[in-house]
Amino acid sequence: MRTTGLVLTALYLIAGCSSNDEIGAMLVIDQPSASETTYAEMRDFYVIGSYPEGVTRPGNIRMELFRGETASGTPIRTIQSQVDPTSCVTLESSLDLTYASGSNYGVTMVPDIVKEPNGLLDPNNKVVVTDTYYAGIILGGATKSFDTTYEGPDGTPLEDLTAGTYTVKVTGLSCDTQHMVATRQVHFGLTHASLGRFSPAASLAKLTAFANEMGYRIYLDNFPGYFAWKSNLYEIKNRWMPNNSIEVANDLEGTTIDNVAAARNDVLVYNVKPTSATNLVETAALVKNALTESTSTVWHFYDVGEPTLNYVDENGVTKSVEGRISDFAQADRHVLVRAEVQVKDGAAQENIYNVADVTPKAIDFDLSDGFIMTTADSFSLFGVVRAIPSSVTAGAHDGEYTIDDRITQMKYSVNLDGVMVNTVTKDLSLGRIYDTANPTTITYSTYEYKHQFLDAMAPGIYDINVIGLNTIGDEVAGTAETFAVTVE
Repeated sequence: MRTTGLVLTALYLIAGCSSNDEIGAMLVIDQPSASETTYAEMRDFYVIGSYPEGVTRPGNIRMELFRGETASGTPIRTIQSQVDPTSCVTLESSLDLTYASGSNYGVTMVPDIVKEPNGLLDPNNKVVVTDTYYAGIILGGATKSFDTTYEGPDGTPLEDLTAGTYTVKVTGLSCDTQHMVATRQVHFGLTHASLGRFSPAASLAKLTAFANEMGYRIYLDNFPGYFAWKSNLYEIKNRWMPNNSIEVANDLEGTTIDNVAAARNDVLVYNVKPTSATNLVETAALVKNALTESTSTVWHFYDVGEPTLNYVDENGVTKSVEGRISDFAQADRHVLVRAEVQVKDGAAQENIYNVADVTPKAIDFDLSDGFIMTTADSFSLFGVVRAIPSSVTAGAHDGEYTIDDRITQMKYSVNLDGVMVNTVTKDLSLGRIYDTANPTTITYSTYEYKHQFLDAMAPGIYDINVIGLNTIGDEVAGTAETFAVTVE
């Protein structure tokens, strides 16, 4: 048996101590938060907490995980800090501040890089204590092959966290938190995820409200390996990416009920940067596991193209229209969301949209009956597509993939009074300007577009057919749309 200083310290500190519920209620578990206690099988997770007012020297913190609805019996995980006995917090010298797989963006005290005692690969020492928070990482099995022995204090392999209810118990062992206890139940099994980018804030608010209304799982707590504290971040991509991926489609060996066939996901397609986790991890997991066309994957979009669309109408009146989260029909991979008609001014740009644009315009949100413009006008067409079946290519990190095929262009065929007069192909990738003070800062969305039609159009009725093309120029089923433009 491998007896560590960590274990001996724990035994010494708790000897002769009895827990007190009144005192124990003062210790707080902030994460897992109350609404995020259900995980995919074998997922790692953080336990992060705070102290009651007046705690300045917190002391050692022990975390235990028990199978079942109570903190009783033999724990299947025990992890513990080793603080400095004078300051009662973890010293930076106990951390591997040069950890090659981590990236520090302003926060240092993270549990993932604790190296004392017994080294960086020991999963049992992964608790940090600061004067404002404590944090520990409990491994579930998803990353047991990455930078860990995945062994308990006695050297035997840890058991994976498969389906069922567990109870986390956090105990203060010394200094100001001695005798304090907090518990929280967590559950491993099936999740129904609500996926989408968390930027901008207006979209996050609507996505969160949608997930809460539908009872879907949304991931606002820190993913293990993505430790955000205030505006700072410590990131370990080989930890958080695979944990994120299995919440979408769990393809790990050893699960009991949580597998690809059981995956349930709702995806909001809005502002999806090509380099975002929504694309490289979450959408890629759906594509990799052939779930893009599954009835268990529901694709969504904003019916007006934005969470809130603010504009100035053709009469100079400022208007605001709230976007609703709407569904792609099961066979549809393309939706026309709106057309904007304005007087030609030479300022409009292909695939560039300023959300604070004040150019007067008429907007049509329902193109089924077409729209009307004059010979002095131009129009912009806005649309959104979703992911299609494709192979994937492994990225630089576990759980990260590049999607090999997608809808990259729209081909337009323009007919005047039944005679084809033009064809044109336009690229996808809508660039939004969110910050009018910095108009050169543009966020590009892989699955959206704004296409400009600026050429002079003679009076008449134009029928315009549009269809999506993939990366090799083939037409994509489920993308054909037709709309009419009457030029007066």
